[in-house]
Amino acid sequence: MHLQIKLHAIFPPHLTMFKRTTISLVRQVTQRRDLHHAVTAIAPAVSADSVFSQILETRKNVPEAKSLFLTATAQYATNLVSTTEKIQSEHPDIQIVAAAVDTVGPSCSRDGLSAVWFDRKMTFKDTVSMEGHEDPGSPLSDSRGLSVGRTNWTTQTSLLSVSFGATNVVMPLANTLFTSGSQSTLFFSDRHSNDVNNGHNLAAIAVNLPFESAAELKKTDNWTPALELFDYKNETQTITQCRENLIKEINGLPASSFLQNCPTLVANPSKDTLVFATLGDDTFKVIAGGGGWGNRASMLVLDPGAKLKKGKEVKFKAVFHPSMFPLNDKPDWLNEELPMVTIQECKTSVCFQCSPIVEELVEEKPKVMENMLAYGSESGFLIDELKHEIPNELVVFS
Repeated sequence: MHLQIKLHAIFPPHLTMFKRTTISLVRQVTQRRDLHHAVTAIAPAVSADSVFSQILETRKNVPEAKSLFLTATAQYATNLVSTTEKIQSEHPDIQIVAAAVDTVGPSCSRDGLSAVWFDRKMTFKDTVSMEGHEDPGSPLSDSRGLSVGRTNWTTQTSLLSVSFGATNVVMPLANTLFTSGSQSTLFFSDRHSNDVNNGHNLAAIAVNLPFESAAELKKTDNWTPALELFDYKNETQTITQCRENLIKEINGLPASSFLQNCPTLVANPSKDTLVFATLGDDTFKVIAGGGGWGNRASMLVLDPGAKLKKGKEVKFKAVFHPSMFPLNDKPDWLNEELPMVTIQECKTSVCFQCSPIVEELVEEKPKVMENMLAYGSESGFLIDELKHEIPNELVVFS
């Protein structure tokens, strides 16, 4: 059976639910589970066909392998199809899910692949064929994007949802229009499945990855280059009035007054400055507070996912766009270094990252990381409905 990948897809507006911000945050989450065998290859020095042949060779680490979860960067979109056909020609019972992503590896490589073999079958639900979202009769002036002939160019994309244990991660995929002719590349192939979308390019799929896992999570945050706006060694800010995602009062005073009168924000005014509120282990963007930080309102509005409680301590941090300052006159506190994650931190791990947008590619050295599944998206991702949208933000399950 050959995969029936449909080209020139259009995605519905409800799939475009992510936006970008500019801050670097490393977040590590530890979860014990049995990772059968994973491998991530960065900047492979051999041909694409040879790279994917090596994926088949790694199956020997799981002699009773029944399924393969495979991700690769956009330039390998067509290789995902040919590799699936090759594997299933030799091992017809192997079940495969494949997706083209923006980056792989914990350092957001734009050239590589990441995969994991399982000794059990994956399970699927909510498969949505891309074919159902195509509109062959769309006019050239279609408001959703530029149209050439019967092909619409849009910014919409496919969504890949994966679950393991009690965790669910939803991530938008890479644009593969110029490599495969399709806006995104996402499919599953199972020769024993009766799903009508089996072997077709998909707009969405929910996959359960068969890890054996416990549900204990540990989180640590490391912000770079976010700047704490107050001296929290000598000052505590406690929520005294709130409702849902609205902070009304802090320390009995109007919440917005803290940012309105913050010396650092006053001295460096810019509409490009991003402010975040940290509540315990979670960090949320401050999306409104009066007119900017003006007098028209006394409250601060956080991202809708924020769950506030009276008595909870809050810490404010800000990210200032580097263009605000002359190249030769940048303040010492403006740290522009990006967070680095060592291989040891991610070994035997599953990593998800919000990939930074890059204007030019940096040449990387070939590297193979065993026991790691790691992929990312420029548009961020959701973990259990909590949005992670900060460039270089990393979540690690290990």
